[in-house]
Amino acid sequence: MSGDAAPSPAEAILLRMREGARILAISERLLWAMVARGEIPAVRYSRRCVRVRRADLEAWAAAHASTRRDPLPLGTREQSR
Repeated sequence: MSGDAAPSPAEAILLRMREGARILAISERLLWAMVARGEIPAVRYSRRCVRVRRADLEAWAAAHASTRRDPLPLGTREQSR
């Protein structure tokens, strides 16, 4: 019966939003916003049942990877008051 088991998130092609957010190390809310803006494609089964493809997440991450060798020092952002 091992063939009937659902694939783990590591093996799944389509991921729940929570799983996709975990892969990108972002909040689930941010992933929902990115999908709503069209930055990441999604498969919609219904209004609340939305899945993202692992390959699309990996492509987005690769396209947005930093090429800087040195990280920005802390506190370099201007503080608005």
